[in-house]
Amino acid sequence: MLEKLFEDYSGLRKECEQLRDMIETEKRIYYPRTPRLTGLPGAHNNADISDGVIRYIEKVERYNVKMAELAVMIDLVEDAISKLDDPEERVVMRMFYIQGKTIKAIAKKEHWSISTCNRRKRNALNKLGKI
Repeated sequence: MLEKLFEDYSGLRKECEQLRDMIETEKRIYYPRTPRLTGLPGAHNNADISDGVIRYIEKVERYNVKMAELAVMIDLVEDAISKLDDPEERVVMRMFYIQGKTIKAIAKKEHWSISTCNRRKRNALNKLGKI
């Protein structure tokens, strides 16, 4: 299961960003920017405003619950990497999963061979599978 979380890490981060954007969109849609008086042209009646605010609050609550669930999964990945005792394995895991770099890019930056990077990643995943 942990390996799947590692593979999904960047998607989890993107989904959190999308939820934040959706909250802002809902805010613009349902929350009146300026109070309007009933009876004036283009005015909403109080029931419409109340319904809109209630819908906004309900959607934002659902989005916040989902964001909290995603945050727990993101934290699991980051905590697992920080528990690795080998600093070179931590480097490979952070760069590969969190920063989204390729093994080739990691090898070049760290002046390691590609097979060394792959071995460190595999060893780290094996260790994390036992935690």
